[in-house]
Amino acid sequence: MQCTLASWHVAWYAALLLTHHLPSLSTAADSAPGENGEPNEQEHEDCPASAYSALTGSTKLQYLDISGCTLPLCVWQHIFPADRHLPHLRSVNVSMVRQPAGGQAVAPDGTRLVRCCPGLQALDMQLLQCSTTQLGPLSVLTGLIALIVEITDEPAEGLATQCVAQLTGLRDLALST
Repeated sequence: MQCTLASWHVAWYAALLLTHHLPSLSTAADSAPGENGEPNEQEHEDCPASAYSALTGSTKLQYLDISGCTLPLCVWQHIFPADRHLPHLRSVNVSMVRQPAGGQAVAPDGTRLVRCCPGLQALDMQLLQCSTTQLGPLSVLTGLIALIVEITDEPAEGLATQCVAQLTGLRDLALST
């Protein structure tokens, strides 16, 4: 992987922000389970959802991979705020993100993703709750070439096919209903 000085600097700055502001960001493997084998909710109480906006604080961000992390409820509005524009963000991997209570997390809102990340080329939302309503807005992402998503709402089959059919640039698609 080639790493230019500018992208290295952005990665370093993001890591610095994360270590200072997000001490509780962890993967399931790093988390010690609480009683009854449940994920430890205490470690996430110290870090408010708003602190996670540091993940996308740089407009030069190109890749975001927080797969397998445990994140608080309502975190997407802070990671992808309506007023944030991330023109260089090409790849977002939020697969297998969990909630502190151990449940399956809800996927980020499609409208919010489109507004924040107009140049998105790859999106992985595997094992997140995603409805066809969330998927629909992605049709305006003409550069989207890879999509991994699981549709969780009931009338998904026909609507999911219609939504995906509008993504004419797709080369890689993993769609499960």
